[in-house]
Amino acid sequence: MQRKIELKTGVDHTPIEAYLVDLGQRHVDDYLNDWVENLRLFSQEDKYWDWIFKLRYK
Repeated sequence: MQRKIELKTGVDHTPIEAYLVDLGQRHVDDYLNDWVENLRLFSQEDKYWDWIFKLRYK
């Protein structure tokens, strides 16, 4: 599945084009390999995309 949607930026609400796609193992791997460490380094929480938590409910 691929569905085109419009998002708006947080600062000035400029519309941007984005696509929703089916979640695959590659997305989870990208999160684990690329994002977890970066978020930890910058002390940022990713509370809306907590894949480790979500994987427990598979």
